[in-house]
Amino acid sequence: MDRRTFLSKPAPHVTRIMRDAELFADARDAQLLELGQLAEAIAGGSASPKQKKQAKLLQAKLNIHLPIKDITERADWLAKAEEQLAKLKRARQVAAASASKGKGKQR
Repeated sequence: MDRRTFLSKPAPHVTRIMRDAELFADARDAQLLELGQLAEAIAGGSASPKQKKQAKLLQAKLNIHLPIKDITERADWLAKAEEQLAKLKRARQVAAASASKGKGKQR
């Protein structure tokens, strides 16, 4: 459509453009939601090969370049970090208990 045609009766064209933009935004939001759910499954280690493939396809379609491998590696790293924090917390509790027992013996 040329500019003259558009400017002669813009209302129907603007309405159509707005409707198409809304449909596009809704579809993109749905795809981003699906990608987020797939990423959670991948990070949690429960994703199937089919889900990993679907995530890669959505990444390409949405032009989001975060390698699935990085998500998995980050999930592994976070799990190890949480494990270490739990060990430190237990060690702190043991040390606090030992310190409180030691104070009772000195009196």
